[in-house]
Amino acid sequence: MKKIIVMSGWANPKESLDALRRELLSSFDVITVSIHDLQSAADSRKGAIGISGYAAGLINLVEQISEPCVVAGWSAGGIAALEAAARGQRMIKGLILISSTSKFCSDADYQFGKSLKTVRAMAQGLRKDARKILTGFFENSAFPHIEDDGSIKSSIASAEAFGIDELFNGIEYLQKADVRGMLAGLDVPALILHGGGDKIIPWEAGQYVASKMQKSIWVLKDGAGHDLPRRHPGFIAEQAADFIRKLSD
Repeated sequence: MKKIIVMSGWANPKESLDALRRELLSSFDVITVSIHDLQSAADSRKGAIGISGYAAGLINLVEQISEPCVVAGWSAGGIAALEAAARGQRMIKGLILISSTSKFCSDADYQFGKSLKTVRAMAQGLRKDARKILTGFFENSAFPHIEDDGSIKSSIASAEAFGIDELFNGIEYLQKADVRGMLAGLDVPALILHGGGDKIIPWEAGQYVASKMQKSIWVLKDGAGHDLPRRHPGFIAEQAADFIRKLSD
C-alpha cells in the first residue's frame, strides 16, 4: 500500500505537514490537506450523511483517489479520520492518529480533555482578539519547545487565512465531536502516536482510544508535545512505515 493521506488539525494549513511529508515521500505517495480545506469542500454533503463536514470532505477525497489508502490525522484531523472510518469507507485500510483524541472536551464521564468552559471562552475570544487566542494555542502546541516570535506570527498569519468564521466552526466541532461510541466497532487497524508532554490533548486521551479499538498500536513519545509533525517527523515516518508494512504483509 503506497497511498497515504495526512490531515492537519485546527488552525494549521497543509504546509504545517511539510516536514512530515518529506520524510514519508521516500516510501509513499503522500497527499497532505488541512482539515479546514476539507470542510469547505464538503458542506453540500454534510447534512445528507449526518456527519461533520470535515469527515464528509475526507470521504470525498478518499473516493476521488479510488484506491486503498492509509489516513493519518493530526489532532482534530484524527477525530475526522475516525468519523470517516466508522462510516464504513472501505478504501481506508489503516488509521494513524497523531496527538489526537475521540473527544476533545471533558465531562462528568470523561476526564481526558479540555473543560467545555475553556473551549467556549476560546471560541468567544476568537471574535474579540483572534491573535491573542492563536498565540496561546501555538505556544501550547509547541510546548515543551519555546517557539520564537517570528514562527508564532507566521503560524497566526496562516491560521487567519482560513477566516475567523472557519476557525470558529472548527472550535464548535471540537466542542461537540464525540466518537467514543464508534471505537469498539472499528475493525480498521490503527497506529496511535502521542507526546507525553502534550498540553493541547493529554496523552491519556490517545491511550483511551487505543484501549477501546479492536486493532490498535499505542506509542508514547516521552517529552514530546502536541506538534509531533513539526518537531518529530522522522519518528512519525518510521512508525508509519513499520505499521503500513505490516498491513501489507
